[in-house]
Amino acid sequence: MNIGSCSLKSNKSTKLSGQAMVIVAIAVIVLVIAAGMGVDLGYIYLSRNSLQNMTDAAALAGAQGLPSSYDARQASAACYARNISPANPPIPQFATPPAGADPNASYYTIGSDEFQAITPYTIPGNQRPASQIIKVKARRQLHLFFMPLINIRTFTVSAEASSSKGAGSGGAGRGLIVLNPDAYRALQITGNARVRVPNGSAIIQSDNSQALYIDGSSEIHTRQTYIVGGWAKNKNAPVVLDPAPLTNQPPLSDPLADLTAPSTQGLPVFSGITIPYSSSAPPWWINELTLQPGVYTGKIILQGDCRVTFAPGVYILQNGITITASAQAFGSGVMFYNAGGVFDSSGNSRFYVTPPTSGLYEGMLVFQARNNTSEMLIRNSTGWSEHGTIYLPSATLSATGDVQYTMDMVIANKVNVRNSCSLNINAVEPGATGGATGGITLEE
Repeated sequence: MNIGSCSLKSNKSTKLSGQAMVIVAIAVIVLVIAAGMGVDLGYIYLSRNSLQNMTDAAALAGAQGLPSSYDARQASAACYARNISPANPPIPQFATPPAGADPNASYYTIGSDEFQAITPYTIPGNQRPASQIIKVKARRQLHLFFMPLINIRTFTVSAEASSSKGAGSGGAGRGLIVLNPDAYRALQITGNARVRVPNGSAIIQSDNSQALYIDGSSEIHTRQTYIVGGWAKNKNAPVVLDPAPLTNQPPLSDPLADLTAPSTQGLPVFSGITIPYSSSAPPWWINELTLQPGVYTGKIILQGDCRVTFAPGVYILQNGITITASAQAFGSGVMFYNAGGVFDSSGNSRFYVTPPTSGLYEGMLVFQARNNTSEMLIRNSTGWSEHGTIYLPSATLSATGDVQYTMDMVIANKVNVRNSCSLNINAVEPGATGGATGGITLEE
């Protein structure tokens, strides 16, 4: 009986010991899996933070290229690539946009990452002009170390960031400012003309009851139109004002009132010139020429089918400039200070000149002297520069023809837009206003 009793106890002890080993083994496996998951979760967390830092940097780099959408997108992609591998950055490759792709986006594959750069971009609730904002998005697939034990082999992390260049004004970038304080029809839009300031405001300083007059089948589209006085239209004209103007608004000061005229001191002096012209030595006919900055005492006339490049700098025009026929004007980093005479661009001429990107006259393309009341005439049937501010503190800008003109900002005493002309304004302010070409800001 004693022997039998001892045998039963031994069997029971062996069984309990086996169960304990199973429990310990399971616990060890659970702990290993938990530890592995901790490693993978840490890897995911660090990768997500790294990706966010890279997109933040890409957004800030892209904003440096604004308002040029192409430059901004390329700069953001290049910055992202450098942060993947500073010593040997992968070359960003354009990717096929997915169905329903954003038309303002460029899609890239950078290394094994998916990358998007979007500009113009509107942030809901943010009043900055879309042309001043870039948004970037990135996606990266991570290959996990321990989670494949529970059949989770990969995990995708993503990040996005938005950055802007400069600040708007009054809740929206200023695009068009008409300065005359009491003019009848200070801004006239007639015929089939269009005025578009999609990312900013139009401000009409005249307190006249017809400070804005719109007729025919004309349209004006802005983020908001502010008028010190009122507006009128032909009774039966099918005009479009989008949105409806706000009238009886308080007047604003000229944002460029303190901008000083360029000094002539130390600048080379040239007489006027007409191109093309005949020469006394070969080549006998000068049709292509590069002009240098300085003081031009006579009128510059570009005509025929000439091609003229303006070297970077300030051109002080004492007797105006005429660009006509099929003449083509090119240049970058250029400002025209029209001290006297008329600035007249007409015919089939092409004007592809861009303003300085730094310094006192950053963003200024045409600055007309405050005592020059000559009307500035833009009446091309072809192209006009897409950037730069037109500043005519005492003169009228007259835009006509069957063509689209694009400018960054217009500040003029009066503005007339006629016929089938389309005047598009980016609402990007020059540096002298302290506005839209100012600092770089990470928005979100």
